[in-house]
Amino acid sequence: PAVINYEDEYYIEAGISHTNGATTAVTLPTSVSGGAMARIKRTDSAGDWYVVNTVRGANSFVKWNDSAAEDTSTFTDDNLTGTTLTLASALATGTYVIEVFYVGSYFQIGTVYTGNLTNRTVAYPGTLDTAPGLSVVFGLTNAVNPRVQHIGMAATEFLNANLTSAKATAADLWNSTYASTTALSLGAGTAANGTSKDYISFHWANSGPYAFGSFEANGSADGNMVALNGGPVTFGYKNIDAAQGWVMHTTKLSDNQNGTDLSPQATNAPPVNDITVDLLSNGWKLRFSRTATHIYWAYGIQPMTDGSTTQSKAK
Repeated sequence: PAVINYEDEYYIEAGISHTNGATTAVTLPTSVSGGAMARIKRTDSAGDWYVVNTVRGANSFVKWNDSAAEDTSTFTDDNLTGTTLTLASALATGTYVIEVFYVGSYFQIGTVYTGNLTNRTVAYPGTLDTAPGLSVVFGLTNAVNPRVQHIGMAATEFLNANLTSAKATAADLWNSTYASTTALSLGAGTAANGTSKDYISFHWANSGPYAFGSFEANGSADGNMVALNGGPVTFGYKNIDAAQGWVMHTTKLSDNQNGTDLSPQATNAPPVNDITVDLLSNGWKLRFSRTATHIYWAYGIQPMTDGSTTQSKAK
């Protein structure tokens, strides 16, 4: 049977060469006409994690690894339209990796909202296939840490996307309620609902090409195996019990013999030969001695079945 192509939902490309002072056009396999968000990270040296999206439009970005408000002046010639992601000429010369998340049943960009310190919900423009496994809220007009809600934590808890800190509790952040298939729940707190401050949110369904959950690390180098019913293109995890960095692996940067990981909360270039996971045809396995509770995320899952006929293909 034909291989299911999840690049229609999630696309990642590494090894993109860019020169400062000139734009670089990256051709995407699927049009972003229905909406999309892209993350851009330099991999040969230190660099920020830039987040652009079709809702805010060209020349605007927030940083995944920073608490800064939205920047609308640094990039003057970037774009995300049709089947092209244009890297801005202001980016430093170097090699980049890009990720693109397409709006649809498995990913939604939340409606931009203005905070008012009241308990309420903010609807997405569309409906997700399942309730989000991951939601992230960014401040647009104020400096605030990007707040993370994840199904591996309680609905009263959160993480900061830009910090290594452990999970924290704030009942007034999400109004003690998980995001649903149609809306983000907000409490009467300033973290994501400050008076007259603007915010934007991103939401990933826990289905299709995406999977989210948690595990108790067993403290062995022959670590946990997490079954995903398919092989992920990108996978990551975070200790939520203690201060420890976010860790991200992708087959686009390395294989299981030469591990390369990224740190989404940091600017550093990825370390090489840091072999900590095996990315498998049916999930992933931790190959690094860790303890404590960890959350995980997986993007671009290639299923072992097409819905009717079992399949597992090597490449």
